[in-house]
Amino acid sequence: MVAFSAPQKPTYLFTNLPELESVLALLQFGEPYLSSSNGDVPWKRIPKLLQTAGIAKIPPVIKT
Repeated sequence: MVAFSAPQKPTYLFTNLPELESVLALLQFGEPYLSSSNGDVPWKRIPKLLQTAGIAKIPPVIKT
C-alpha cells in the first residue's frame, strides 16, 4: 500500500501493487501529482500498472 498526500491536495491511495514492478510507475505518478496546483491527476496520466491496482482518491481536508 502506498499513499501520495500533500496539503490542500487529495490523497491517492494505491493497494495491491506488485512490489518491484510498481516502483517506476509510482515515481511517474508522483511528477504530475506534485506539479499540479490542486493535486488532480487525469486518468490518462496515471501509469497503466497503477490503473490496475486498487485506487482511492480521498478529498483534502478543508478548514472552515
